[in-house]
Amino acid sequence: MVPYTFALISMILFGRHADRTRERRWHVVVPSIVAALGFALCTQAGSSTTVAMIGLTMAVVGVVSAIPMFWALPTSFLGGAAAAVGIAFVNCTGNLGGFLSPVIIGFLKDYTGTLNSGLFLVSGCMLASAILIVALVPAKLVNH
Repeated sequence: MVPYTFALISMILFGRHADRTRERRWHVVVPSIVAALGFALCTQAGSSTTVAMIGLTMAVVGVVSAIPMFWALPTSFLGGAAAAVGIAFVNCTGNLGGFLSPVIIGFLKDYTGTLNSGLFLVSGCMLASAILIVALVPAKLVNH
């Protein structure tokens, strides 16, 4: 309950701030970095419930806050058919990730004997997505 309560509050605050400032890119990047740090922190928890809860809360807050802003990105810099293609591409890629990620994380757990490798992979993917958004999404978005 704790992580999702914080995530609910964070998602509303990030959404309101993004709407007020009319900025989407950094409202995806910052939560993605928070999520990456949270997943990485979970690997360091050991037997500490407090550290695990802080890491899990950061991860959930980051992911849940980034998702609505992420879906707003394609339509904010693509128009018409290009926006539809962009959303379809994101959806297909996401479905592929949803299919492959349990297999990959299971393989990593079998190979390393711990789930930490899977958490580091997810953390790395969140960080990579933040970097790609900064590199590829225009800073000034248009309104369609």
